Amino acid sequence: MAESSSKQEYLLGVDLGGTKILAGVFTPQMKNLGKVKTSTKADRGPEAVIERIARCIEDAIDECDLTPEQIRGVGIGAPGAVDSESGKVLFAPNLPGWSDIPLKKELEKELKLPVFLENDGNICTLGVHQVELDGKPKHMIGIFIGTGIGAGLILDGKLFSGFNRTAGEVGHMVLEVGGPKCSCGNQGCFEALASRKASFRRSRPPSRKGKKPC
Repeated sequence: MAESSSKQEYLLGVDLGGTKILAGVFTPQMKNLGKVKTSTKADRGPEAVIERIARCIEDAIDECDLTPEQIRGVGIGAPGAVDSESGKVLFAPNLPGWSDIPLKKELEKELKLPVFLENDGNICTLGVHQVELDGKPKHMIGIFIGTGIGAGLILDGKLFSGFNRTAGEVGHMVLEVGGPKCSCGNQGCFEALASRKASFRRSRPPSRKGKKPC
């Protein structure tokens, strides 16, 4: 548990996914003090999910015996196309109804804390590059498999997201023409073939509809 202090010295990170929300509290040296996980319930729509994110953040702060006044800010990694400057989720294939959602604004209103928003694959790649690899690789790609497949690019030691903020989205490269339909609307995407959701779909036993029992 953290020592009692009124200084804004702790950081809070949130991983927003299609099936789960994970919030963790960190020291400035990136030591994890505690974390809380809850289900996303994405089918309930953006407003309900934002409420669940705020509650998960509050629970994580409480789990570490801290108060919101001790948190310097909240960083959120969200799936899909994200505009970090406006703080909006532009489109998230695995979150129904998430189109042009002002996530930063809504959470800042709810939490009374500064919020930074970035694509989940980008921010995970940046975290690995800076914290685990000490910023040494000049170029790297991070690929993260979950409900979907996220990715991020480091070029010349800096995060690269491209002019439309979707550079590195390898999960939506088409690998099989006419393959299974992806949540983005295309067919045969890497995500539709190899994500956790795709693996679960393939592991189901074949339908026996119309077959007579032996």
